[in-house]
Amino acid sequence: MKTLSKSSPMFIEKIDIIPSAAILALIITWLLHQANAAGSSLPFFPSWAIVAAFIALAIAITYTQRSSKKGKQKSLSFITHFGAWLPISALFWQLYFWDYLNGRWAQESTLFTGKMSIILLFLSLAVTPFMTLFNWRELNPLKKPLGNYAFILVCTHLLIFTYDYGYLDGSLWVGLAFNEAVTKQYALVGLIAFILLIPLAATSNKWSIKRLKKNWKKLHQLVYLIGMLAAAHYIWVWTAKRAFTEPFIYAVILFILLLVRVKPIKQRIIHVRQRLAKWRRTITA
Repeated sequence: MKTLSKSSPMFIEKIDIIPSAAILALIITWLLHQANAAGSSLPFFPSWAIVAAFIALAIAITYTQRSSKKGKQKSLSFITHFGAWLPISALFWQLYFWDYLNGRWAQESTLFTGKMSIILLFLSLAVTPFMTLFNWRELNPLKKPLGNYAFILVCTHLLIFTYDYGYLDGSLWVGLAFNEAVTKQYALVGLIAFILLIPLAATSNKWSIKRLKKNWKKLHQLVYLIGMLAAAHYIWVWTAKRAFTEPFIYAVILFILLLVRVKPIKQRIIHVRQRLAKWRRTITA
């Protein structure tokens, strides 16, 4: 019987990642929506459980010995796009089956898209610390799509917020939503984060990297400030609702992600990691 050689391309290496991930996400969220058609909330997205599952899957893919480097990168890319398309697809079906929406849909969806955009932004920020801690170079290509999907969900978040606060007497008054955004401190912080995110999303392409050269990296360091503003916005919203645990977790995660990037700490971590790798090679020799 003919055996598959190690160099033979995997199935994941032959497919178009983004369309395949999007279609699969649309099918799954449609099935979940049909199972929950009577309601308009989004109960089938326990965000942290799903994020933890995706991280565990990413670790398993990174450590597998059977896949080639290209196969690992494409597998990681697939689960990244698939995971990001899940909330987008869920909202699509909610809007498609408009009759199922209730009066709380806009408020619930505003909170949902806000939370998912922060999770994706934090995952984008987590790529470099994970590479520093574990030398997982396969994760590096994931920073860009995670950041781009975070921006898409921020835009969706802002659109639903505009509808929620600007829709009055059968008409959409953008001025009412804008007034809410600039007069309420929690909303103003979120708006500033969104405005700062625009140039990063606009320059997230090869042409901009080539044109801006060293300035591109300096510009994209704004993501640290954006992360802090996004966390502050999220904490502000949820502490007003007397929910303190989850905002505290977000704050701790952001602190750790930024701490690992501090140069002396980063260099120390790399030094310790290299010594551990050398020690493992010695005892297995």
